[in-house]
Amino acid sequence: MACHNPAPPADQADLRQLRRRDHQDARPLARNKRVAERFVRTVRAECLDWLPVLNRRHFKGVLHIYVDHYNRQRPHRALDLRPPDPEHATLQLASSTRSGDLVRGDRLGGLIHEYSLAA
Repeated sequence: MACHNPAPPADQADLRQLRRRDHQDARPLARNKRVAERFVRTVRAECLDWLPVLNRRHFKGVLHIYVDHYNRQRPHRALDLRPPDPEHATLQLASSTRSGDLVRGDRLGGLIHEYSLAA
């Protein structure tokens, strides 16, 4: 039976460097965790708390529609009330358009309303 030799003990400088690298790597992970938790809270509050989810397939469909809305239509305060998708045209909050120029589209059975200009 072969004897496994453990790695030689590291000196104090190596240990400090490893601790520093681990600490630096944890910062983006903590931020990503906060962003993910906030998104989950938003999905629950704006969508899942209002819809009965029937099964996994239904959940995936609802989530797909909501994520599309979240990225293309929903205003975000951090982005000056613009959606994250820069390709999607947004309506101005204070515009001179007449009410007949707007078209409302309902998604998720009317839970989400999306507005666009009539063609």
